[in-house]
Parts: sequence; C-alpha cells; structure tokens
Amino acid sequence: MKKFLVILLVLLSVSYIPTNAVIQFAEPPLKEGVYRVNTFTTPLNEINYIENTSKTDDVYFVVFNENDTLIQSIKLPPNSSKHKISPLDPSYRIVIIGKGTILLSKE
Repeated sequence: MKKFLVILLVLLSVSYIPTNAVIQFAEPPLKEGVYRVNTFTTPLNEINYIENTSKTDDVYFVVFNENDTLIQSIKLPPNSSKHKISPLDPSYRIVIIGKGTILLSKE
C-alpha cells in the first residue's frame, strides 16, 4: 500500500509540470509611444520577433536609427502572427502607433 501511494504521488507531481511552458521576457508589452532601445532590460540579441497581442486594434511598429533614418516599418493587424524584425542597435528608437500592444520575443 505504501509503495502504491508513493508511486501515485510521484506520478501526480510529475503530471503537473508544464511540458510546453513558454518563456516570456521580463519586458512588458509595448503600448503607443516612443521607446529607446537602450532602456530595454532584455538583451538585444534575444529580440527577434514582434506580435500584436490586441484583439481589436492595428499597430504600427516603426524603428529609427540615431540619425532619424527609417530602419523598419511594419503594420500589425489584431492578433497578428509573429513577424521577424531587423537586429536592434542600442542607439535605435522604436515608435508604436495605435491602440494595440506589441510583444517582443526571441522565437
């Protein structure tokens, strides 16, 4: 009986471990505004994709370099899939236009 209870407890505890857990960055979702890339807490080499997590609103994602030259511009529809972005430099600025929210991710 003891053996059965021990095995049951082990199986139950193992079954509660999430196998498909998604690791998120500490970076909060970005809302409308201007952001300096050098203030992000996430290492820049780990930011490869963006997605619009809003269910109803479009978002424009625009990246400028230190000379105010446009590097990249993407319009993201509501609940968009992930879009690959250009590598970010610490001197870049990101402009978010729209009521949606953008999530940065590695993959």
